[in-house]
Amino acid sequence: MRSLHTDKRRDAWEHARAPSEGRMDTDDRMDTDDVARPPLAPLPPKIEELSIDDLRARIAALQAEIADAHAMIAAKESLRGEAEGLFRTE
Repeated sequence: MRSLHTDKRRDAWEHARAPSEGRMDTDDRMDTDDVARPPLAPLPPKIEELSIDDLRARIAALQAEIADAHAMIAAKESLRGEAEGLFRTE
C-alpha cells in the first residue's frame, strides 16, 4: 500500500513532466530527418582557372558592385545627416 506522501510526490512529478504551453517535451520536437536542407552557395571559381575574358567580366562585375556599395554609403551618409539635422539645436 502506498503512502499519501508518495502519491503527492508522484503527482507533482507527473505534473512537472506534462507538456505545457510554451514548452516542448522531447516527444514534441519536430523530426527533421525528412526536411530538405537549403542548397549550399556555389563556391567562387578559382581565379587561376578563369580565362582572360572571364577575368575581365569578373572585374566588371566587381567594379559594378563596388559602385553600388559607394552609392549605398552616400545614401546612408545623407540620411544620417538629415536625421542629425532634426536633433540639432542651434
